[in-house]
Amino acid sequence: MVGFFILNKKIFEYLSESSDNIMWEDDPLVELTKNQQLMAFKHHGFWQCMDAMRDKVQLDHMWENNPKWKIW
Repeated sequence: MVGFFILNKKIFEYLSESSDNIMWEDDPLVELTKNQQLMAFKHHGFWQCMDAMRDKVQLDHMWENNPKWKIW
């Protein structure tokens, strides 16, 4: 299963000053859940990660030929 987060700038209220060493899955997600600030949505459309240069190259190629996500 793949997913991603969309965050409001208020997320910084859940992070300490030394947030470089925070495990996202520990305190921040636990606190967001306790405060009922965490939601999930299923996305049924096209999705492709862009974590690496090869992903960008693939998406650029798709854009030029037949982008599945282009609905306009």
